This record gives sequence, C-alpha cells and structure tokens, in this order.
Amino acid sequence: MKKLLASLLLVALFPALLPAQEKYLEVTAPGNSLLQLAIAPPVPLSGKENAETARELTDVLSFDLGMSGLFRIQPTAPTGGTGGVKPGEFSFEPWKAIGTDILVKCGYSADAGRLTLECRLFDVIRGSELTVKRYSGPMSERRHMAHLFDDEALRAITGTAGAFSGKIAFVATTTGNKEIYLMDYDGANVLRLTKNGSINLNPDFSPSGRELVFTSYKKRNPDLYRRDIASGAEARISSRRGINITAAWAPDGNR
Repeated sequence: MKKLLASLLLVALFPALLPAQEKYLEVTAPGNSLLQLAIAPPVPLSGKENAETARELTDVLSFDLGMSGLFRIQPTAPTGGTGGVKPGEFSFEPWKAIGTDILVKCGYSADAGRLTLECRLFDVIRGSELTVKRYSGPMSERRHMAHLFDDEALRAITGTAGAFSGKIAFVATTTGNKEIYLMDYDGANVLRLTKNGSINLNPDFSPSGRELVFTSYKKRNPDLYRRDIASGAEARISSRRGINITAAWAPDGNR
C-alpha cells in the first residue's frame, strides 16, 4: 500500500513542483539536482527528552520530504551539528562540511499528553532561516503536526505547498462489508467512517475537505449521502430510483 501511495504522490506532486524550483535554485542538470537535506534530531525545548516522539517526528519529516522528489535525505547528523533550534543557537559550519543545502531543526515540549512542536527550515549555504512554524495539540496529533510543517517547507522552497497533511478516503472489506475509511496519505491513522454493515461506495471530498459524499445501500437502494467528517453527522441527499452516484460539488463547497 505504501509503495503504491508513494508512486501516486510522486506522479501528482513532482511535475507541479519542478518548474517552481527555479524560484529558489537554478537547475542546469535535472538528473543531478537533488538538494541535500538534513533533519537534525529533534530536541526538547523544555522538560524531559521523549525518544519515541523524537523518532516518530524524524521518520515523518524524512518520509514526506523524501517523497517530494526534490531532496536527498542525508542519513546522519555531523559531529558538532547539535545545539538549539533557533538562529544563533547552533553553527552551520558542521552542516556545510557534509554538503547540506537545506536543514530542518525541530524542538518539542511534551507534557500531560500534549505536545508543542517548533520546526525551522534553514538555507545552510546562505546561513538564513526560510520558515518557522509552531504547533500545539494532543500528543496523538504529532504526525499531523509534522505533515503540516512539511507542507510549509515545500511552500518555502518552491512556492507551492505540499500535500502531506491530506487524507485519503477509500473502501475496504475488512469487516466483510464494503465500508468507507479515512487515512493519512502515507497509510497511517486509519479511521473507519461508516459502520452500517452494507455496501458503501465512491467517497468524494468536499472542496473544504470537511465533508464526504458517498453512495450507500444501507436502505436497500443505492442512495447518495453527505457526511460531516468531524461530527459524523450524515444526511441522505438523493434517493431516486436507480443508482444515485457521482455527485459534483459546487465550487463554494456548500451544496
């Protein structure tokens, strides 16, 4: 599943990002133009170290940015490459010495099941900060926070935000019925949406991403339903004879 998603994402993202790359770096040999990107080990901003959180943040950041097709992720940090996350709290020289072009530094505070995450993107060659973002929420949202920062990292470098915080809606038969599920683009955080024990098909997101329309046989006829993802509220919007399918959203997403 992940290999398939990786292939699909590259097809979707790479053509759109390549022209915008010239905003940051002139490319004269596309086959050899991957930027060397390093992700420093996340460090505590306050409180105790949380090795599990640091590891998962690193994994998500590496996977997302590697998937963009723009970077080669450097496997290890250089000696002397640690320090804080803010400008002036660390030296760019050790990173320059190993050929790093772009550097990601993150700090976190984990307390009572909540996480504050601060991530910064640096141009190592120029010694400048490209963007900084700070997120706060439940510890369970740490992967989403990392995805959000990776979206912004691509925006800072190419002018076009990434799609790493997006979701995929799909149909699976794990329960023996065709139910609709939601997951992160990388296959994590699978959530079952429908639980009606019937046949549910063709989920489609609203322009806002807050709702889905889908076809369900739960009342025996293939009717069209609209569902709010956050609340789970559901309404039947078409129950004509025959198959109610392939709904189209108005551009404003309200109907």
